Amino acid sequence: MKLMKGLGATSFFAFLLVFGTGSSTTVANSAELKPSLKGQEFIAQTKEEQAWSDYVEQEVERKMFEAFQDAFETFDIDTSDYTYYSLHSAPKSIKEIQSSKNASLLKRAAIDAITNIITSGDFMPGLFVHKDGNKAFITFKEQESGKNHVYWLTLDPNKKASINAKGVISNVWEVTSEEAKEGKKLEELNVKSLREFIGQP
Repeated sequence: MKLMKGLGATSFFAFLLVFGTGSSTTVANSAELKPSLKGQEFIAQTKEEQAWSDYVEQEVERKMFEAFQDAFETFDIDTSDYTYYSLHSAPKSIKEIQSSKNASLLKRAAIDAITNIITSGDFMPGLFVHKDGNKAFITFKEQESGKNHVYWLTLDPNKKASINAKGVISNVWEVTSEEAKEGKKLEELNVKSLREFIGQP
């Protein structure tokens, strides 16, 4: 599985200034399905700050993939033909899907699938697209219980995307199955503050 695509799109969330306590940037905000921002965006200006921001980014990535890996094991998913994408990635970055419209609709279908299930504090969901561009899955882990969720999506090539008079979208992607199973309960991500990282009291 190619896990690195789309990380750049989410990595800026790793640059949060957490001087006081180490805050998790792997958690979802269910209202907007994006990492909760427990601080302000951070732009490194010194070598020490750059080293710290690299460390935070690596820790965020490690924790996210720890949650994903538990889901793969829980549901016995072979990810060798799948590529990870952040829900914040631009649709055109999903190279397996030729149509940017279909890529946008995939993201919409994935978000719609989990919107009423995911809650603030759960681990960020990950979107995994098959190399043939016709199927994908989205998975996330509940923070409180450790329960893993997976939603399988399939592209219906015979269906046309449309919007009715009420603004309801008829999507070309549909959830073909979903499952939830108990998994490992993972600790929330805690990172060293910049001061801790550079050894200042």
